[in-house]
Amino acid sequence: MILAYYVQTSRGLGHAFRAHKILAHTSHRAPAWRIFALTDSQFLLSLAAGHGYRAIPLPRLSINTSTDQSPDELTERLFQLLVHELHVDVFVASHWRCLANELRLLLPKLRKAGVKIALALRDIVGQPMFEHEISRAYGVPLHDIISNYIDGIAVFGSENLHSILQESPAFGFSEKLSYCGFIPPFPDAPPAESTENVIQCVVGGGLNSEEILETAMAAIPVIRRHHKVDQARFVTGPYCKIETVIKLHKLSSQLPGITVTSFDPHWYNDLPANGIVICTGGYNTITEVLYRGLRSICIPKNIPGIDEEQAIRARSLTQVALIMTVSSGSLTSAEIANKLDLIWDLPGYPTPRELFDPGIRFRQFIESI
Repeated sequence: MILAYYVQTSRGLGHAFRAHKILAHTSHRAPAWRIFALTDSQFLLSLAAGHGYRAIPLPRLSINTSTDQSPDELTERLFQLLVHELHVDVFVASHWRCLANELRLLLPKLRKAGVKIALALRDIVGQPMFEHEISRAYGVPLHDIISNYIDGIAVFGSENLHSILQESPAFGFSEKLSYCGFIPPFPDAPPAESTENVIQCVVGGGLNSEEILETAMAAIPVIRRHHKVDQARFVTGPYCKIETVIKLHKLSSQLPGITVTSFDPHWYNDLPANGIVICTGGYNTITEVLYRGLRSICIPKNIPGIDEEQAIRARSLTQVALIMTVSSGSLTSAEIANKLDLIWDLPGYPTPRELFDPGIRFRQFIESI
């Protein structure tokens, strides 16, 4: 089996990291397969070595972006690579938007060449979010694209999205869906052996997270009035404003046990089992929290048109005892400290591991189409 997985960097840093984990887990479960990531993400290109798949650099392929080549020329270049150089059996688009954007000229050519085409969806966690996303499909009839060119749809995350799609008459393609489970960390490592009380604040790429970082850091002295905090670790993300990063470093120098780093995709491997996570509710972080059974304070960014999904995900997680939320409208250091106090003595528990094996489920999905 020769599999090509398309990842465009404009979908975000977390999107590239999810793709890495899916491909790494799949190559582990299907070692005889040849697996390629076709991407313009430097982050993904840096991760691939030694994990069973090969990352091939591509120019950004977008019909909405001015380039040195026309859409037809870029499409033909990608088609030649997939069909005549790599001899791909299955092509996977890792985000539905690219079907309606940069790949819509490619799909008919792949179908004519006999290549199977699949779509991978992450956990959108709510019907309103899904319907909102569909409405932003660049004016292209997405349902026609799915009907004519997509052989199967893999759903990664909670079964909530899978059920929503199955039950939604507007979607209409339940027979093409395959639930592939949560995407666990990769590489997986046991929690750090430590009895220290550690608070980890992680905000993904860091874009539009400055207020959350600053307020969370201000909450550390407040929570220390009632609980012992040995370490507080802040990961700002590479896209956080430089003035905020400088401010955080200055504040951390005045508080013992606080560290600030720009980026650490494997932050969870250094966190003890009794650690507490402050996050924004992004897909990767939440699945890592659930996988470890960690306590967490979720502060969704909730920026219209960009991060609505974090607010939806946060609301859906209020039923989980280990995860509490702070809305952007009540974001104060006192409120974060109050939620930390409420969650402090709750015991952690592991999420059932059968929810976390996308490698074997995705392999079975690809074989089925």
